[in-house]
Amino acid sequence: MKTILFILNLAALATSSPFVIRQNIITNSSANSFAGVAVTKNVQWVPCYGGNFTCLNLEVPLDYDDPALGSTNIAFVRHEAPAQPAVGDMILNPGGPGGSGVGMVLGYKRWRPLLGQKYNLIGMDPRGVNNSGPNVDPLINTPALRNEYATEIGFEYDSKSPAAVKKTFAHAGAYGDFTSQKLSDDVNYVNTPAVARDMLHFTELAAESRGESKDKATLNFFGVSYGSILGTTFAQLFPDRVGRMIIDGVMDPSDYYNGAWTKSITQGDDAVSAFASQCFDAGSKCGFFANDSNPEAILQRLDTILQDLETNPIGVSDPYLFDFPAVVSHMDLHTLIMSSTYGSYDRFPLLAYTLAKLEQRNGTILALALSKGFDFPGDTTCDALTPAYTLALTKYITACNDMDGRYNISSAEKYQEYIDKMQGVSKYLGPPWARVMTLYCRKLRFSPPKSQKFSAYKEVKTSSPILFVSNTIDPVTSSLKDMIKFFPGSGSFYQNAVGHGVVVTESACTVEHIIRYAETGELPHRDLVCQPNGKVFDIPLEATKVKRSSMGIF
Repeated sequence: MKTILFILNLAALATSSPFVIRQNIITNSSANSFAGVAVTKNVQWVPCYGGNFTCLNLEVPLDYDDPALGSTNIAFVRHEAPAQPAVGDMILNPGGPGGSGVGMVLGYKRWRPLLGQKYNLIGMDPRGVNNSGPNVDPLINTPALRNEYATEIGFEYDSKSPAAVKKTFAHAGAYGDFTSQKLSDDVNYVNTPAVARDMLHFTELAAESRGESKDKATLNFFGVSYGSILGTTFAQLFPDRVGRMIIDGVMDPSDYYNGAWTKSITQGDDAVSAFASQCFDAGSKCGFFANDSNPEAILQRLDTILQDLETNPIGVSDPYLFDFPAVVSHMDLHTLIMSSTYGSYDRFPLLAYTLAKLEQRNGTILALALSKGFDFPGDTTCDALTPAYTLALTKYITACNDMDGRYNISSAEKYQEYIDKMQGVSKYLGPPWARVMTLYCRKLRFSPPKSQKFSAYKEVKTSSPILFVSNTIDPVTSSLKDMIKFFPGSGSFYQNAVGHGVVVTESACTVEHIIRYAETGELPHRDLVCQPNGKVFDIPLEATKVKRSSMGIF
């Protein structure tokens, strides 16, 4: 029962978009949401959210090249550096696209140890995200309906079923048509180059507020996953305005801007193989170990479970655990496997326990982990931290505008080809990844203005070197080497771990080198590989800390 209760606490983890932050903070401060923060044209911080937080609601032009087109608001939250006077401000981005920087910084306790005590941490909600405009939600002001539709977006599909593939293709088209009719033309201005320009605008205004020259102001930035695209797009557009920039969980820029997203999962199967190897090394500490002769035997058992679930799904029906009966299939296990590779120390123990139960034809843990068989009524109110918004509806707009029609899946047959291509890259992560992004762009009728179009990186020399970091195996963003070639003079190092972003694994070495760079600009020596503080499976399942729910990375 103890383990079951633990799993229940994780109910929404695997099905939520990876790395969504959700904290409930109740305060008596002067502003508990951005509805109470006036929009200003200059940097005017006001107390908010209690604690050591101040907020800014900044008015920015939709198009800096044509301010007469109108404006929107960008939300910022600041957590002041414990060591004052601060070295400067550092903007944080959790990825997505669509992740809330405001939410990330409100969860500052996770980021302070990694980034040090000398910077003011600045959370910025990019255009269309959470507290910032313009609106990209076709179901705004209807939280219950939005939640219902978010469930519909996440409906089950079977990558091996032609009928299911056609249904998914049709659904994506309906989303594009509906959204294009519901939203205003302001949505054209929701894109990464525009957000990069917003960051420069804030950086210049903040410098002026301190009595410094705006023309020499530089951006300090920490970005993970899609944050690697945002940060390096800024560096491409404004190479002479780069201060300390730390890029983690590195995406391939051409793969992102071309819209394919196929290179993301290059190391997906490597991550699953690492699970098998670490389970074998852990022996009885791993819940799926069964005196296997080698890691390959563990992988074979996992494959057998997937094959069994494909032909014989499992029903779950315990009324003490579920609101209604449900069924788990091979696609559900693919989803859990993908989610588990995002953080081996926190998630591999749960995956091992789930596989052990599935081998006995018990689907309870898998259903609990994916929140199947539960009724989640739509909230009609928003908590203080994050007004209800759906990450999926935000990420599609940003990513599709950035892609700008370069990769269009125009038929169900082409979508099947895309699925097959994804499964060729990773047999474990390919099936769920094939519906993560690209398909939903096909009928959206928005396009950035000429001033905000961007497609290709080139080699640039930045005013300060960038620090790129990555795990040795990152299941969805393993392109450090592809990215760093565009920024000669920059530095990098790896952390010897499996996961998405280095923060998922505790490593004193990693923290030391990131803080040293942030505070002094010193790059680590070439070929540095930082080791984790411990080993996977050393901590019992019940004691595992699922940090993802409070870290705010996407």
